[in-house]
Amino acid sequence: MGSLLRITGEFRKLQLILCLWVLVTRNITLAQGNHQYNFVNRYNNPGHNGQQSWAPNHAQQSQPRQQQNATQYQGQHIAEQPRQFYCFSQTRNYDCTFREVVLDYNSVAPIFGNPQYTQYKKSVTFVDSRMEYLPKSLMNAFPNMNTLDASSLQIRSLQPAAFEFSNKLERLYLADNLIEQIARESFYGAPSVAVLALDRNRINYFEYYALGYMQNLRALYISSNEIPSMPGLSNSPKLEIVNASHNSLTQIGDNHFFGNSELRQLDLSFNQLTFFNMQQLHAKTKLISVDVSSNQLRELVIPTHVLKLFAENNSIDHVITHQQHCFIRELSLAQNKLRQQPDLSVCRSLNMLDLSYNLLESFNFGSLQSMINLTHVNLRNNRLLQIDLPTEFYYPLPITSLDL
Repeated sequence: MGSLLRITGEFRKLQLILCLWVLVTRNITLAQGNHQYNFVNRYNNPGHNGQQSWAPNHAQQSQPRQQQNATQYQGQHIAEQPRQFYCFSQTRNYDCTFREVVLDYNSVAPIFGNPQYTQYKKSVTFVDSRMEYLPKSLMNAFPNMNTLDASSLQIRSLQPAAFEFSNKLERLYLADNLIEQIARESFYGAPSVAVLALDRNRINYFEYYALGYMQNLRALYISSNEIPSMPGLSNSPKLEIVNASHNSLTQIGDNHFFGNSELRQLDLSFNQLTFFNMQQLHAKTKLISVDVSSNQLRELVIPTHVLKLFAENNSIDHVITHQQHCFIRELSLAQNKLRQQPDLSVCRSLNMLDLSYNLLESFNFGSLQSMINLTHVNLRNNRLLQIDLPTEFYYPLPITSLDL
């Protein structure tokens, strides 16, 4: 009987131990489950005080692609994929307009449009966009493009060989950007460009031979930059218009415009020119206007065929004309240092003459008798002490405006 009781007691102890073991095991499981739940919450939700808690690399994929150079995913380096932009509208002047294109130096060059359609587009522009450099992929996407307006995009540089296959491009507008340098190969591959606009940039270096590939160039606009010397133009025989005003030019070579027989308009105003031998312009039979005002010139040569010449605000004290021919109609020599009346007797077509704000002490109206079209003469603010009138006029002077 005693043995039976002892066995029963041992059995109850075993039952009690088993129950305790079951309870302990269950609590451990619950604790582990709570720990896993809390870890997941910390993984996916903001932590204390509204701060984002730790997250693995693949959780950062939601960041904008253009702000990431690459993405880490499960230990692998994934290169950034190029963005793709499409034409969103067609206007009167452009049949392809891109909107909100953003491109910086750390971005992969985007894809512009679908090649099946872009190959037929001929004129492209941008609105509400910013590109730190002009990518080669843009030109490659439009093999038949003849007009590109990339003005006001904050462009700082041109990607090397950006125009390598742009043989049909005729008009290139890059004005109002931040471009600082034009290299020798910048426009390689664009021989058909007729209009090049680079005005209002920050160009302080313009390689002399950079325009050597543009045999069809007709108009060059490079005003409002910091260009210290003119680029070579000898390979552009069709050139008609050059505007290089508001730069840092100091000299123009004696034969700089030798090969530009079609030249019509030349603007070199607001520079620092101390020397410009304008005799090289005598042979330009189509020359309409030349502006060299606001420089530091001391001598002025009046080109034979020029119709309008503006040379005010210099230090000119000597004026030279061709011995036999002079077709000028408007001549402004205001704000210079002329002490003697220039001999303009050969300039019979002169219509307007401005010699104001000089140092003239005398003036002879008899030298104007051959100018049968002269209507405006301005001699204001000189040091005139003597005015000579001829005793007999061969032709009555048609002057309708005279300022003394």
